[in-house]
Amino acid sequence: MSDRLKGKVALISGTGSGIGRSAALIFSAEGARVVGCSLDAERAEETVKLVRDAGGDMLSWAPVDVADPD
Repeated sequence: MSDRLKGKVALISGTGSGIGRSAALIFSAEGARVVGCSLDAERAEETVKLVRDAGGDMLSWAPVDVADPD
């Protein structure tokens, strides 16, 4: 892909699976640094590994429930 997001940071929730995981992979492939969170810590770490194995940069916090104000 391209570097059209180089120098940008993408904040993505739900990176443990589905749309969140896909978004993390696509944004990182476009050059963004990804900061993600998920309810499922193990699956979130799988996403971090996928991003890094593809040459991207990602940090992740889990478990995080963005629906819980506390």
